[in-house]
Amino acid sequence: MKKALIFCSVLILLVLVGGIYINHSKGKQMEQKQNDQMFHKAEQAAVTYFKEKRHKDLVVEKSDFADHGFNYIEVTGKVEEGESKQYVVNVSYNDNYRVTSIVDMD
Repeated sequence: MKKALIFCSVLILLVLVGGIYINHSKGKQMEQKQNDQMFHKAEQAAVTYFKEKRHKDLVVEKSDFADHGFNYIEVTGKVEEGESKQYVVNVSYNDNYRVTSIVDMD
């Protein structure tokens, strides 16, 4: 009888731990998907800004969140037309993906 009770307790514990792990994994996947969507929107905002304001085509190389404490995404890219200049475009994701600053890295 005690063996059956211990077996049932261990089985319940394993089911609970497995459920928590699956829930955590799904949460991480959803967070990554949301981040990818935010990066895509920021990249589109940077490309559109360059096209409309500077009449140049920006080729995005990477995008990532800025350091802690800032509410923007840093989009790094180069201009297609023969320039070798690299730009970092800061896009505020809390302000409807508005371009807040551009830094010429050369």
